Amino acid sequence: MKAGDAVLTSAGRLPFKAIIHIAALEWYWRATEKAVANGVRNALELAQQQGFSSIAFPALGSGTGGMSVDRSLHLMEQSVIQAATPLDVLLVEFKPVRKQK
Repeated sequence: MKAGDAVLTSAGRLPFKAIIHIAALEWYWRATEKAVANGVRNALELAQQQGFSSIAFPALGSGTGGMSVDRSLHLMEQSVIQAATPLDVLLVEFKPVRKQK
């Protein structure tokens, strides 16, 4: 897979039709704007080809990719708008909740 590619796999035991994996990181495990934008576009196309009605994305390239969550979500939102997809799209920001001691 090259940066920006998207591939479909089984969802296993998860209650979803499939999982679409996106290569959002370039060399040295760093996210780029191009890889995130192309990954979103390619995942949307793949989901439409499969006849899905919705898709959810985490903040691509954040975390180990080094991109801020805000930047990632902004790029992803712009990519979804440009794609003019008929899919219902959910962008997910992960916020861990600390356990009380």
